[in-house]
Amino acid sequence: MIRLILFSLICIAVFYVRYLFKYQLRRILQRADSTKVHLYTDIKKTKGTLVHDPYTGEYYVQ
Repeated sequence: MIRLILFSLICIAVFYVRYLFKYQLRRILQRADSTKVHLYTDIKKTKGTLVHDPYTGEYYVQ
């Protein structure tokens, strides 16, 4: 009987640690994704005029 109680306590602890790990991983990944989106949509970096280079045919921000 004592083995069953100890085994159930260990299982509960393992599931709780698994839940905490998944929660922390989700927070870290969400923070990384929001940082990546912020880098691509930063207005300060892309502020300017779009200029066409007649020699190369490419566009750049001036």
